[in-house]
Amino acid sequence: MTVERPSSAHWIQLDGLQAESRYYARAKVVGLKSTEVTSPVLAFRTTPTSSGQPRVIYGQILDIDGSAKDGELVQLTVRESEIASNSLLAISDPDGYWHLDLGNLKNTAGGTWKFQPEQLVQVSILGQKQPTLTGLLSAGSIQNLGTIRFQQDISGEVTTDLMPLHSGLGQNYPNPFNPETWIPYQISRTCQVKVSIYNQRGDLVRHLDLGLKSAGYYTNRHQAIYWDGRNKRGEAISSGVYFYHLLAGRQSEIKKMIVVR
Repeated sequence: MTVERPSSAHWIQLDGLQAESRYYARAKVVGLKSTEVTSPVLAFRTTPTSSGQPRVIYGQILDIDGSAKDGELVQLTVRESEIASNSLLAISDPDGYWHLDLGNLKNTAGGTWKFQPEQLVQVSILGQKQPTLTGLLSAGSIQNLGTIRFQQDISGEVTTDLMPLHSGLGQNYPNPFNPETWIPYQISRTCQVKVSIYNQRGDLVRHLDLGLKSAGYYTNRHQAIYWDGRNKRGEAISSGVYFYHLLAGRQSEIKKMIVVR
């Protein structure tokens, strides 16, 4: 198998494999200058076909802009007491959906896994440190575990964490700006959010009261704080350095921005 873009990671789905069989795989990457790099040989063995009761778990993965995330590798584990059972893997389809049949899951001894209501299910995007979704198994044969959303935090890092661990204020963008800008922020708990903008003399230029906001990431242009570059009288402000102050619950933070007319 050959991958033409060595700068990014790719997952290749292998079809038609037999149960309880040993296979060998090796990848070859062709660079932009026709240079070839071959990986070591990877040996793996497929598991036995399970006779467990079919029980489908599914969910959806969305990108930062809300579009479906295709080709994302999902890992699911079911907790048995304090010991994790063998995991299952799935790949999201073009609509962002993934699904897994827990009837194919094995217990820690290698036998057929037996369903019990209220067992904890954990789902992670491969490569993420923390489980992205958690839930308890219901009695139904089909269960929607929820939606995994890629988010961008105030530092610009992409994350699948459901909620920020801490509140904070990001750098406005664009900066310098003319005539409008967006101010990203994130909050770890529901609270009142207010932003005040000051000039270099410390005079209040504009006050934006956003009201009560739920915990989450407010970093893209649909959610970040919008300022049209006008003062409280509706007049366009002059060029210069300005300061914006976020007050979100107990979180208080100030950053600088520049207006260029």
